[in-house]
Amino acid sequence: MVLVSLGLLVGLIVVFQIYPYVDPDSGANLLSAPALLYGFSHPALVIVVALLVIGEGVTITGSVSMVASWIQQLSMGNWRLALAISLFCVALASAFLNNTPIVVIFLPILVSMADELKLSSSKFLMQLSFVSILGGTCTLMGTSTNILVASFADQAGVGQFEMFTFSILGGIVLLVGLLYLVFIAPSLLPASAPIGTNETHRQFVVQLAVISGTLLDGKRLSDDDVKQLFDQIEVNRILRDGKVLLPENEDFILMAGDSLLLTGSARDLKKLEWDSGSSLLPPSVAVKSAEEQKLQDMAELVVMPGTSLVGRTLSQIRFQNRYGIAVIGIQQHRHIRVRNLGNISLRAGDVLLVQGTSGQLNCLSDRRDMILLWGVKDTVEHSVKAKTSAFILFGVVLLAATRLVDILVISLVGAFLMLATRCLTMRQTYGAISPQIVFMVAATLALGKAMEITGSVEYIANGMIQASLGLSIEWILALFIFIVMLLTNIISNTASAVLFAPIAIGVAEQLSVSPMPFLVGVIFGANAAFATPIGYQTNLMVLSAGYYRLRDFVRVGLPLNIIVWMLVSYLIPKFWPFL
Repeated sequence: MVLVSLGLLVGLIVVFQIYPYVDPDSGANLLSAPALLYGFSHPALVIVVALLVIGEGVTITGSVSMVASWIQQLSMGNWRLALAISLFCVALASAFLNNTPIVVIFLPILVSMADELKLSSSKFLMQLSFVSILGGTCTLMGTSTNILVASFADQAGVGQFEMFTFSILGGIVLLVGLLYLVFIAPSLLPASAPIGTNETHRQFVVQLAVISGTLLDGKRLSDDDVKQLFDQIEVNRILRDGKVLLPENEDFILMAGDSLLLTGSARDLKKLEWDSGSSLLPPSVAVKSAEEQKLQDMAELVVMPGTSLVGRTLSQIRFQNRYGIAVIGIQQHRHIRVRNLGNISLRAGDVLLVQGTSGQLNCLSDRRDMILLWGVKDTVEHSVKAKTSAFILFGVVLLAATRLVDILVISLVGAFLMLATRCLTMRQTYGAISPQIVFMVAATLALGKAMEITGSVEYIANGMIQASLGLSIEWILALFIFIVMLLTNIISNTASAVLFAPIAIGVAEQLSVSPMPFLVGVIFGANAAFATPIGYQTNLMVLSAGYYRLRDFVRVGLPLNIIVWMLVSYLIPKFWPFL
């Protein structure tokens, strides 16, 4: 995504350098490189980055985790009540914080809750992503989409959004969405994971190294004791001296140094390692003794979208040196890849099976490029800075809501206080600032500026009006929101917001009505990315963790899209009249 955004930005600069768009009065190029790069200093981008830092401080100090730990006590074993409380907490947190770390915190909690209640985790996790999106529509600082549209409206002089301008409408949509997600969505979602055994269902490809003098050394696959070891595990390939051998010949004698390419669940594979005395560690890692192996724990990690891990192989990342743990298996969106693990390019949502000591795995709870899905329990430690970070967030929200201080100023002050009070280190601050968001916002702002100056916005607005001749203003608004929703499920919510905000003003001017209903429509339409896993990065995060497929998002997300579309299309004119 960074490469695409940067490519768009560079492309615009090159095109308008070769074919300048000249102001007839001054002769200046209105779309020069400095004009197109203004997005990097745009107030909306500065606010988004500052709020990301504040959100990271609240998340990393454990403020949200403390709230999450109360859920199981309050639910009293009732899974629907536990789901409702969890989703409400997620929505409330997402109204003021970036929803990505919120989903990171609650995802393993819901998986663990599903296990304890003997239910499939796939019945819960999609709702987690959806409700975080709905929660983000309740306040101005809920998502970068809201801030971008509000900033554009303010600069265009057509209206001003305050902290809770659209909170009533957002609250209504959230309430209806919660009812749908708690009472209807679970019946639409498949039980993709066996009840009560979520962590054992996922199938990984691993390499088992045969160690000299252990049970497998000198044995045939057809031997009874060997067959018993591999009862729940499939042998895909045998690697010897760089050659790939097929396991069809059961009389094949295993030798020390052979590597078996296996498919199985994490628990079955770990049991095989213990019972056989062989090693699941990759060849690049020194083989440990049998006693040392038994001190090793396993865990599953979900690769986060937009991080440095995506698009790189395990060999390129040097995972063992970087994190101190070894990757012994991988699953990619249900597709098992039977080849050398080190050469597989990682994708967002991939699940890695890793092995290390409890202490090493425990440290992964602080990482932001992956989610510790299961393995080490209670990994999030509550920091003594939790109250400090929560107080800073509360102060930012209060001052922004009362408009005593401009949100640009107070967000920068809040980010500084997170550092000054040592709620965050500089390294954690750098990690909180997503290059994906920075470049995407800058590129889409440049594209929006180019569309506006060249007249593309007016052309598109005229086209929409011509296509909707004969319709009432209410139906034109509904059609406009529908188009925004459709595209946000294909591209990103940020890109949809920046592209359609100027078009919203253009359509309103053509109709001689207030632009506010159309701008609010952009906010709710651009955030409604429910029908596909690619529409929002939190959808990608739950894709593998919940064993979902595209059709699952369509089955559950499309009705929610329709519900939100109908609600906001009907209610927006009630809150923001056209005239």
